[in-house]
Formats: sequence, C-alpha cells, structure tokens
Amino acid sequence: MKIELPDIKSINLDEIEKKHLIKLDGKYDKPPILISIIDEQNEYPIAHLGGFSVLKGQSKGRKTTFLNTFKAAYQMRPIPLLNTILFRETKRKILWFDTEQAPYEIYYHEKIATKLAGVEMIEGLRTYYLRPFTPDERFEIISQIIDKYKDEVCFVVIDGILDLVNSMNSEEEATMITSWLLKKTENYNQHHCVIIHENYDSGKASGHVGSYLLRKAESIIEINLNKKDDRMSDITPRMMRKKRFTPFSITIDDNGLPAVRVNLNYEF
Repeated sequence: MKIELPDIKSINLDEIEKKHLIKLDGKYDKPPILISIIDEQNEYPIAHLGGFSVLKGQSKGRKTTFLNTFKAAYQMRPIPLLNTILFRETKRKILWFDTEQAPYEIYYHEKIATKLAGVEMIEGLRTYYLRPFTPDERFEIISQIIDKYKDEVCFVVIDGILDLVNSMNSEEEATMITSWLLKKTENYNQHHCVIIHENYDSGKASGHVGSYLLRKAESIIEINLNKKDDRMSDITPRMMRKKRFTPFSITIDDNGLPAVRVNLNYEF
C-alpha cells in the first residue's frame, strides 16, 4: 500500500505558519453533526463532518445489521426505532465499501435497508464489492473513488478497514492508514466510518492498525452478541466526543428488520 504523504523536505514553513497556527482571535466553526442517536428527546452526536468513527466487535455480531439503520436514516429521517438514528445531511451522497461479503449478501443487506426506510432504493448510495482484490488494490480503488466523488459525498463506510493493509501488526501501515483517514476526512469535509474486528480472547481491536484507529477516532461504538441471548446484539458507546448514549440492544424481528428490544443497565 502506498499512501502519498508530503515529503518532510518539501513542507513550506511559511504556509504552516499562515494556515495551521491557531490564533486566539480567530474564528473557528464547530464541525457540523452528521449522525446522531436520539434517546428520550436527548441528542447524542456520533459522527461529525471532518472526522472518522470506528464500529468494532467480534465477527457475526451484527455490525452490518446495525449499519443498515444508517442507510435507512439517510433516506428517511428519523427511522422509527426506540433509539432513533438521525442523519442530518442528505444533499451529498454515501459511499459504501465492503471488503468481505459476497455480492448476494451485500444485496440482501441493501434490501433490508430499503424495507426499513420504506422505499424501493436508497437514493445517493453507491456500494462497492471489493472481496476479490488484494489489500493494495482495495486501498487504491477506495482512494480513487473517494477522490472522484469528493465534492458529492458526505459519508464513507469502509466495512473491513483491516483488509486494506498487508499486516495488521505493521506500525508503518497503521500510521499511514490512520493519517490517510485524517487527511481525507478533513480535506473533503466528510465523515468516514470504519469497521474492525475484535480479538476473541481480549476484546481489543485487531493489531496495531486497530489500536491506532481507536486512538484517533472521534467515536467508538462496540457491537457484540448479547452474552445471555445471542438473538440480540448489544450496542455500546465506548468513546464519544461528548455525552454517551444509553446502551441498547437490537435484534431481528419477524420481518427480518433490525428492531430495538431492550435498554441495557450498564455502568461505565
């Protein structure tokens, strides 16, 4: 994987002083909220433009099922769940990259999102199937597509960020992929949501890449099967920029749609 970062020798210090020096008499706007969870009239922002978030959990924990609510909320605001997902901007599009699932599985989840939103298709959503490619090829494809649609897109999902690196324990690749995310989100005023797996034995994000991403993410949400009832998945805020929403659980109802079943009594 090759990420184009500026050569240290080519950095113009005068430009740094002009553009990157924080001035106390300057005017700095708060980053706009893109996605929030609404719980009993309270709003909990989980994604701002110009940043990136991490959804982490063990394999088959229903991370993609939870993400279907984001697609539906983009089309229909807000979606009718107990803990409501609110997507604030719909003028720009969504890019969705899946590195793991087969085409039919991706199609199936797209149909779930349309049913949840009550529409035939999610307008403005572009979903890409990248399972057959190598890590270097996936990274290059995603990078070029983001560049191509930079002015049209507000939200990018990379379902399987570790599939963009050759070694999840490479500190060099961890630094580069994290720097790449920070640069793209700020330069293009987008929010990127990346999905990573946890290690089964520790509950930690896999490898150095996972650890680096957690340090820089504005929000970390954990999604895992409920230990007492694996028909439910627990949605838990692990790190938020501000207040954390109340943890809750989702399951699949008789129509195959995600639904909230219980709120969790959880102490941080």
